[in-house]
Amino acid sequence: MTDVVQARESAVAAETKAEQFFHQVLDKLNQQNSRLIELHDTIKSLQPVASGSICLELYPCGPGCTGCPHPRWVKYFWTQQEGSKPPRLVCTNLDAQSRDPVRALSRGEEHYKELAGVIRETKVLMENRAALLSAIRSLRNAAKRK
Repeated sequence: MTDVVQARESAVAAETKAEQFFHQVLDKLNQQNSRLIELHDTIKSLQPVASGSICLELYPCGPGCTGCPHPRWVKYFWTQQEGSKPPRLVCTNLDAQSRDPVRALSRGEEHYKELAGVIRETKVLMENRAALLSAIRSLRNAAKRK
């Protein structure tokens, strides 16, 4: 075999390995997204919808984004009744305030321990997912370069 033929075969083998690697990364991202949605539902089911509830919101930002859904921690509370306006259930973004959702939980609630465990698991998953998305973003940017 000539050097050109060997180089071509090596290139095809390397591309095949890279393709397998990208499929593994996408599978991992899919698993993390699925687990994130499961944990979102679990957190919602563990506590009543009431003032003081801590929830994980998952929101899409639009087409072309590789990081959707974007998770954020929120805490719900009732507003004060003003005149004829009834009170409303509104939320505050804990991530924007750099507050730990476990520390924002009411420790006196019966569901505190179980909910705190689920929130901790979710935080670890979110950190791992952010690292994976950062690597994907770097690869996307490298592919765009000329």
